[in-house]
Amino acid sequence: MATKNRKRVAFRATNEQPVVKDTTEIGYQGLFRLGWARNVTSANNEIFVADHVNSQVKVYNKEGFLLDSLSTRDSRPLGVVAHPDGRVFVADSSMVKVYSLSSQQMWQQLYEFPPFVDCCGVNERPEIVSMVSTEDKTKILLGTRFNDFITVHDSNDGSPIVEDAPLAIGICPSYIDCGPSGHIIVSSYGVEDKVQIIDANGKLYHNIDPPEGVQSWIPSGVCFDKDGYDGRGCYYVANWAVGDRGIYVYSTSGHYLGVVTRDVYNPNGLSMAEDKKSLLVADDRSVKIIHLRED
Repeated sequence: MATKNRKRVAFRATNEQPVVKDTTEIGYQGLFRLGWARNVTSANNEIFVADHVNSQVKVYNKEGFLLDSLSTRDSRPLGVVAHPDGRVFVADSSMVKVYSLSSQQMWQQLYEFPPFVDCCGVNERPEIVSMVSTEDKTKILLGTRFNDFITVHDSNDGSPIVEDAPLAIGICPSYIDCGPSGHIIVSSYGVEDKVQIIDANGKLYHNIDPPEGVQSWIPSGVCFDKDGYDGRGCYYVANWAVGDRGIYVYSTSGHYLGVVTRDVYNPNGLSMAEDKKSLLVADDRSVKIIHLRED
């Protein structure tokens, strides 16, 4: 079997919280199971997983059956963005490589681009640690380590978007996602272990603090759900720390709302499925599809 389903108890810290219908787990079985799911995205009814250990992007259908795999050869993928036109953006630590299927149904590289920080006085090429796209897929955002910049690129060719100058955000952006009004949610784990909401100018808008009673806090994946919290939008934050592992939900102003699930192993990247009704969790050696809303 390719999947397993677990019925989850609905969670409500307030009467306005989203309800978990059930959870589907994929990618954990078989000869070609995931080595380490670092990030996940979806497009065209397919789920794309950055398998860091196996240097691959694995492609599944929504039922969890493996459809294809894209070899990244010697590079270890950290992030993946799937475009509705068929292009797949794969980020390793130094470069974003863009692929598509040829007429012979073979993966071919179209172009590549590095993070753009030349205008910022950075002498060394920064290390990419996270990648996300805007909802309309016209822009690619890259989070870089050591310089702590977020750079913005045109998804058509990877060129830097001049009017969206690199944002110096002051923390290492381990995971990022685009929120409302040009905001960006950023997690930084390992040294700082914090989550912040940054405005369109790179300035701090709100901190997201650990829930009261949570003793261990190592935030990893973050995600914006525009239809969550009774249609007002919300953020999901994964906590990797032993003892308090789980997916937590916050309002767009950073107020804690509750727990989505604690049924996770080592949660990494998060993203909303393309139907905006399920949350995808890159969870160590599997991917969890958490169904939040009815079809």
